[in-house]
Amino acid sequence: MKPTNKLYSRLSSFFSPSFFKKRGIILLLCGFLSLGATYNILTTPSNDLCSTAVTLGPLDYQGSDSVTGTTLAATTTGAPIDCGTGVDNSESGGVWYTFTGTGNRFYEISTCDPGTTIDTEVSVYYGYNDLCNNLVCVDGNDDDGSCTQGNGSSNSSLDVMVDDEAVSIEYFIYVKGQAGSAGDFVLHVNDLSPANNDCEEAIEISPPEGGSTNLSGTTNFATVFDYPSNCGDGIDNSDGPGVWYKFNPRTNCNYEISTCSANTNFDTEISVYRGSFCGILSCLNGNDDDVLCTAGSGSTNSTVTVNNPSSSPQPYYIYVKGNGGSTGDFELTVTETPKELLLSVKAFLEGPYDSASGLMNDDLRTQDLIPSTEPYSNNGETVDAAVLAVSGDDAIVDWVLVELRDQNINTVVYHTRAALLQRDGDIVDTDGMSPISFIYTREDIGYFVAVRHRNHLGVMATSALNLSETASSIDLSTSATTVYGTDSRVDLGSGTLGLYGADTDGSGGVNATDRSNTWNDRNQSGYLGSDCDLSGTTNATDRSATWNNRNLGGTLPN
Repeated sequence: MKPTNKLYSRLSSFFSPSFFKKRGIILLLCGFLSLGATYNILTTPSNDLCSTAVTLGPLDYQGSDSVTGTTLAATTTGAPIDCGTGVDNSESGGVWYTFTGTGNRFYEISTCDPGTTIDTEVSVYYGYNDLCNNLVCVDGNDDDGSCTQGNGSSNSSLDVMVDDEAVSIEYFIYVKGQAGSAGDFVLHVNDLSPANNDCEEAIEISPPEGGSTNLSGTTNFATVFDYPSNCGDGIDNSDGPGVWYKFNPRTNCNYEISTCSANTNFDTEISVYRGSFCGILSCLNGNDDDVLCTAGSGSTNSTVTVNNPSSSPQPYYIYVKGNGGSTGDFELTVTETPKELLLSVKAFLEGPYDSASGLMNDDLRTQDLIPSTEPYSNNGETVDAAVLAVSGDDAIVDWVLVELRDQNINTVVYHTRAALLQRDGDIVDTDGMSPISFIYTREDIGYFVAVRHRNHLGVMATSALNLSETASSIDLSTSATTVYGTDSRVDLGSGTLGLYGADTDGSGGVNATDRSNTWNDRNQSGYLGSDCDLSGTTNATDRSATWNNRNLGGTLPN
């Protein structure tokens, strides 16, 4: 088919066969105007100029972005100043990218990728105000000797730091070929800094109750900016980068915070602060060298101990850094040890009390009726069989509840422990001998101590008692200890006072229901609420007790 375009027609008429014949010219035109052929016409990349730079990101904390680009047909128009060793921006055209700094971070900028086909050079700049007309060199790179992908070591890679003053400032990346080369590449921008590089991004940790938690961390590519005040002997927070953690301490616990681990490979320093937020932190304690540590970096690792006495604490912030600017990997261990506040209480129950001996009977124990788990659905305290095998004055009579109440609002119960009542009136912990232990309990305030039993009326002291790691004592069997209510204790003789019995359903009062319970359970044996004297059997004595104590109640505030 004969072509119809005018250019072809004119050429055909001009270069006719007679034209060549007359001049003896032999001309071979191979595909000169091949009809139907496809031609690739190179165009200048859209990001050939700084003003048309391709935007990357957003690069949030530990974010990254990758983009495929080319320098084919790129020009040197508006080429920036040389930036970085071995970089010559005048010898070939390049293309532009831009991202916004997030502040106080390290970024890796690299063309090391299988998709990079040329020897690249990369330069990084930042701009103020007029941006492209006021670029300042940050750094540049010609060859990345460690790259094994794409064009290998002739690819480019560099790490740049964006400091906090450069938040929201535009950074510009210029990619070109070395020595006039042009081709395709893949550009990667990665945030290298740890996620917890800044206090506001502190990693939250939750130590288990009375246990430990372990976390792996690093200060590699962390930055030094807006570092906290020095906290602890030998600490200099200005000489190296660090990372942050935070946790909410439980009431009255000791916390050991340590980098003593085989997984710690550099000389660490730890500082611990307290505060509602990062801007107003106060120093608690710090440590440079733990002389007792033999793991990892040994005595150059760090261990700090802090305590929280408050019931409504502020968060604790942990700052881990390297000594003298060193960086590396570490394992952080936070161990919680609750402080034990101790309480010794004495009380007697009317039902099992024997005025002749001044002791209570332990019939439930001898009949193996005392349950191994407390019966109050409290904290699930348990007792070992060996404790229940003890006889004599310290033999166990039954389970009781011991409460710590607010000294200002006596209906508010802060803490409750199920404990064991001995024949001589001592109330002990579940080991059968120790004072009652309370954990996660404030020691800077006083408490009203109350004792309750499953079928006796409770009693509460009205003098506040402070607790500490040394046992505090209170004797509810003597009139010297004032209690809530009027006539709230029964006179057991010889100046001994006790808790009224016959509250068979634990309602806080003795009434017709209790009398019905003792009648309905008559002659039954077991661990029964209707067994007022704790003999192991509900009988006439128990029915009499419910009658004799009828209408009693109100011995505890609601």
